[in-house]
Formats: sequence, C-alpha cells, structure tokens
Amino acid sequence: MKINLVIWGSLKELLPHLQKEYTDYQVLEGTSIENITKQLEIPDGLVLNASVDGVLQDLDYIPFDGQRVVLLSPIAGG
Repeated sequence: MKINLVIWGSLKELLPHLQKEYTDYQVLEGTSIENITKQLEIPDGLVLNASVDGVLQDLDYIPFDGQRVVLLSPIAGG
C-alpha cells in the first residue's frame, strides 16, 4: 500500500534520500508508524508521534492506504 509521508526539520536533514519533504511511500499493509520509522532507519526518540490526516496518533497506529502521515520530531530551542 502507499501512504503520503511528510517529514520536516531535522528529519528532512536525516533522510536526504527522500529528496523532498513529502513523498509517496510504499509500506506493507498492517505496518505501524513505529515500524515505518525503523524502515527509514530513524534513531529511536527522534519521532515521538505522528499526525495522520490531521489527527495526532501514537507510534503504534497503523495507517491505511492513501493516508497522509506527518512524522513529528521533538521541538528544540532555547
């Protein structure tokens, strides 16, 4: 199945192979957001949750075909 994956900020810098901040991304049906982050080799702790079609979800959420998944990293600043 295909999801619309969106990355921003430090995640965009970490995943230059995605080439843009949003992309169609193939995953197996039943794959959780946490497993998607592992497939992308994002280090633990860099994604705390995700927005799926505008609704905040935990990492154990399993997206459906065609959903927009925005990976949310912690905000840093000072």
